[in-house]
Amino acid sequence: MYSPGEDIYGSRDHQAFRETVRKFVQTELAPRAREFDKLGRIDKSLYRKMGDLDRAIQALGRAVRLEPNDAFSHYLLARCYFEKGLPRPAEEEALLVLSGIGDHLGSLLLLAEIHSGSGDYPTAAAYLARAVRLDPEDLTVRLLYAQNLALAKDYEKALTEYESLSPIRPDDPSVHHQLGMLFVLTGRTEAAIPHFLREWELAKDPEALYLLGMTCGRLGRYAEAVGWLERYRDSFPPGATDKRQKAEAALRMFRSKRPLTAISSACR
Repeated sequence: MYSPGEDIYGSRDHQAFRETVRKFVQTELAPRAREFDKLGRIDKSLYRKMGDLDRAIQALGRAVRLEPNDAFSHYLLARCYFEKGLPRPAEEEALLVLSGIGDHLGSLLLLAEIHSGSGDYPTAAAYLARAVRLDPEDLTVRLLYAQNLALAKDYEKALTEYESLSPIRPDDPSVHHQLGMLFVLTGRTEAAIPHFLREWELAKDPEALYLLGMTCGRLGRYAEAVGWLERYRDSFPPGATDKRQKAEAALRMFRSKRPLTAISSACR
């Protein structure tokens, strides 16, 4: 126990504690800082070295009180709070990092994750825009930015981002899916079809068949719509009643529009 008025921060025990924290940061955390930034979280195996999350939070809290300008410790504390399920103090610590050293990739990604998780997609997109400016070559960050723009219903800007990613990720079905959806949402329905078709070719996701059917139907191409929707329905076993009923409802709608002659070869 310490006596009132005793300088505990200058004590031998406290100096030993500071040295332990400093050594752990230097040997276990600092060499992998960039890895943690990319991953978006700290490797949970390190918590076993720090102790459990509560003890890690306590130790890092003491560390930042001792060294209030230590941005990396604030960042680690923010990550620990977030892993503990405490977004408010995590946000406060991440903002301290930004106020102290300016844009920091890990803190920007954490803040974006916090706001995206709460449904505040415009704020998440704003943090991710800063992250993209910081590291424009990081395709994962650019994809997260585009996704949050779309979730924020900033469709034109999201479309621009995905179009810039498409030549770099030509075989990424998620990029083609998002491009197809965004073309539909911005009224350029015809342009959506090649992207849904490419999504189907790459991922063989039956939902791409459904989107192809609905998009063709929206364009008045009813024979093609029926062909895609029949393929969608037939991709599920008889027991998948929800999917098959969804297909049948769309098929009834488009079959009633006009007599069908031949299914387009594009649907076969």
